[in-house]
Amino acid sequence: MVLGLSAPTSASEKIDPALMSGLGEAHYHRLESEILGRGFHLFVRLPESYGDRPEFRFPVAVLLDGGTTFPLLAAYYRYLSLAGEVPDMVLVGLGYGAERREDGNMRGTDFTAESAEREHYGGAPRFLEVLRRELLPLIEDRYRVDPRRRILFGQSLGGQFVIYSASAAPDLFWGHIASNPALHRNLELFLRRPAATDSAPVAKLFVASA
Repeated sequence: MVLGLSAPTSASEKIDPALMSGLGEAHYHRLESEILGRGFHLFVRLPESYGDRPEFRFPVAVLLDGGTTFPLLAAYYRYLSLAGEVPDMVLVGLGYGAERREDGNMRGTDFTAESAEREHYGGAPRFLEVLRRELLPLIEDRYRVDPRRRILFGQSLGGQFVIYSASAAPDLFWGHIASNPALHRNLELFLRRPAATDSAPVAKLFVASA
């Protein structure tokens, strides 16, 4: 009887996402990009107060590499919100649904400026237009988010794209967080970018290395 009670559940049994409370009220969308001719997976976490504040527009944080960063940061956001250390916000994970380039993960192209060392680098300008013309309108049409309080987060090559976005379109996102940005293959390009003039928008940029 003891052996029967301790037997593991069937390997075919699926996990109910509602059991993972750290993900909160998560929603899924498929974004088919006309600009790139391929699709992305979108994961959206709403704050617990979303239904109680029908007139309020929430800050929104867009997480690159969302297949990995969304479950990680959504759960951590839950801990911080319980302690009142972060404002209520909407989290959006943008993912490829694959780990390898051969399977459709195009982060090595989408997140990067051009590089003489990598032929597949250089897709950042087009990916920026995906965010501007396709992703942000989709999110802002469906959810009560504040377009004046957009935040972009990226890790490694995603961090490179965050810095690119802050430089090329400083007014698209209100805040930019680049975690361990990978710039070793095209650092000179970023160092050569012209400095902003007094009349140009200035981006809020936080860079972390650990």
